[in-house]
Amino acid sequence: MQTGQLSCRLCPIGSSRKGQVLVFQHTMLFTIAVGIFILLFAVFNIYSTYYNSTAARDQIKTVRDVLLANIIKLAEKDGDSSAVVDLPKRIGDEEYIMELSQAGLNITTTRTSTNIFSGLYGINETFALSGRAASGKGQVIIFKTAGTIIIN
Repeated sequence: MQTGQLSCRLCPIGSSRKGQVLVFQHTMLFTIAVGIFILLFAVFNIYSTYYNSTAARDQIKTVRDVLLANIIKLAEKDGDSSAVVDLPKRIGDEEYIMELSQAGLNITTTRTSTNIFSGLYGINETFALSGRAASGKGQVIIFKTAGTIIIN
């Protein structure tokens, strides 16, 4: 072996390379490894965000269905009545706001503004509907009095 040159085990027998070439190869290998790591991290992050948002939408739909079921039960009862509905304080690490109006029930998350709206199956033709409640308490009170349904 000549001075100033290194032998390469991966090179054909009898050939030699300078140290600079080996350093360049290792640097390129490291760069490619870092690039693959960044790519995998980005793909994982995209999938994680997608699955979290899908789970949050499903949870909002469940909250909507629970509220609608209780509103319908109260609408069917005779006389004045009320119901206390226990709900999760947070969905997908976000608080949410429930709004009841003549148009229907709207649930919106506070940070990402994910929105689910539902009509009220004709209840809005019989009752005056109103009210707004935040999820921070973990429960909503639904009141029915003399042709009016209010959430609080």
